Amino acid sequence: MKKILLSGLLLAAAVVAKAQNSEVDNAEKMMMIGQMDKAKESIDKAAVHPKTANQAKTYLLKGKIYGAIALDTAKKNLDYDPTQIAYESLNKAKELDTKKQLDETELKNGYFNVYASAYNKGIAANNKEDYQTALKEFKFASEVNPQDTSLYLNIGIMAEKVKDNASAKASYQKLADMNYNKEPYIYHQLAEMYKAEGNKEAVVATLDKGRKIFPTDNTLMIDEINFYLGEGKPDVIVEKLNKAIEADPANKTLFFTLGVTYENMKKPEEAKAAYKKALGLDPNYFDANYNLGALYYNEAAEIIKKANMLPSNKVKEYDAERAKFQAKATEALPYLEKAYEVNPKDRNVLISLKEVYARTNQKDKYAKVDAALKALE
Repeated sequence: MKKILLSGLLLAAAVVAKAQNSEVDNAEKMMMIGQMDKAKESIDKAAVHPKTANQAKTYLLKGKIYGAIALDTAKKNLDYDPTQIAYESLNKAKELDTKKQLDETELKNGYFNVYASAYNKGIAANNKEDYQTALKEFKFASEVNPQDTSLYLNIGIMAEKVKDNASAKASYQKLADMNYNKEPYIYHQLAEMYKAEGNKEAVVATLDKGRKIFPTDNTLMIDEINFYLGEGKPDVIVEKLNKAIEADPANKTLFFTLGVTYENMKKPEEAKAAYKKALGLDPNYFDANYNLGALYYNEAAEIIKKANMLPSNKVKEYDAERAKFQAKATEALPYLEKAYEVNPKDRNVLISLKEVYARTNQKDKYAKVDAALKALE
């Protein structure tokens, strides 16, 4: 009797194991033909049964099924969080696969589906302006695929939107550590965050790296200039720019930035020379034309300001200063007019030209720019 009973128990065990293995097989079959509800039902049963609950294959398949559900918007109602379950299942499969028998390609594809699902959910949440959810999904996607730099950029942007500065800084720093070369914004923003903390060493390191990767980016150049000016070290900027110019003498932006630096140092003649070198490389360079014209006109404005302070009986002196003003304003005009030619809708150029034409009594030109200004209103 005991022998018959033992045989019966073994037979029953074999039948149950076969039934549960058939659940795994059925889950795979249902997944292949797109019947994800049935595939989910079978794999859920297999994942809790003692005979198949500790098999790597079970969890690999569960990860694939839940990953497919997560990617298919029509099937997401099959589970409240298929992406998370898919990820946990794939991790469990790796943990159980002590003999490394799983197909690596299948495993990678499973993780890719999890990553893609989380990424898509992040994009969808951002489009709905649900930035907190978007941040959560992008962070999750970065766990699955830590090499995707676009995720860290998205994390940083979403974190800024929800005022999570710690996450934004960590994400931008991660990109900087990876020598990210697609968006200079992250170096600008990271430097600003460190500046707000008073971490000058980190500001310098961030700007140095950003400038090396984006040597012609105006925003980073200005950031660097402002930082060293604030530190009372404008000579550092001049030295950096001159070294950069030696290495790249055909770079108009470097000369323009040198001009801006000299202006901030109250060295107008050096600034003019730098702007003119930039224009020698590109006569249509709007910024250099405008800055040079404005520099000349500001000098002219100072002259007339002093002239207007003279006593009324100082007629000769006033006339002399007035002549100096006219000469200086005339020097400004070619550059301002060129800037206007390059960008006829720039409000600052129009305002500057209007003032010059008014003070130099050029009525027709004054009327033209005045009309152009009103058209922009």
